[in-house]
Amino acid sequence: SCGFFAVFGDESQTGVALCTHTCTNTPGGYTCSCPQGYTLHHNHTCKDVDECADSSACPPAAVCTNTPGSYNCNCASGFTFNSVNNTCDNIDECSTPGVCVNGDCQDTQGSFYCNCTTGFEYFNKTFCKDINECNIAPALCPMGCVNKEGGYECTCSFGWVHNMTTHRCEIQP
Repeated sequence: SCGFFAVFGDESQTGVALCTHTCTNTPGGYTCSCPQGYTLHHNHTCKDVDECADSSACPPAAVCTNTPGSYNCNCASGFTFNSVNNTCDNIDECSTPGVCVNGDCQDTQGSFYCNCTTGFEYFNKTFCKDINECNIAPALCPMGCVNKEGGYECTCSFGWVHNMTTHRCEIQP
């Protein structure tokens, strides 16, 4: 009989519950069953099924989180859920305005990287900043240096001229 274990075969006396979820009376006995997301354990206890243990529970590039009686799939960072195909699709971060300022954006699966233009260096995930060549290598321009966006320019004293090829000051002919 469902409900409780009968003490000494007398169903009018109750003791311990027989099933943790659903109990169905049958002729001369009972059966226990569990809701979806649970499995019957030791014929009377319902135990949560870890759907995430099955690698196919979620689409590739998704993170599976087991919950009581169910599970959730969330696309990893850099991916977005496509409800039509039930997939996690790569987000093309390079199509976002302002990504890789002063550089060339290269999209990758789930991320991207910036190839900085000559004269710029990687600063943060979306920006390449100007390299101040004058501070890094003062010997480039012994008489004077002016940092420019993406480069530098040597300044020369009176009577000297800047050679654009060598970036050096030479005596004016």
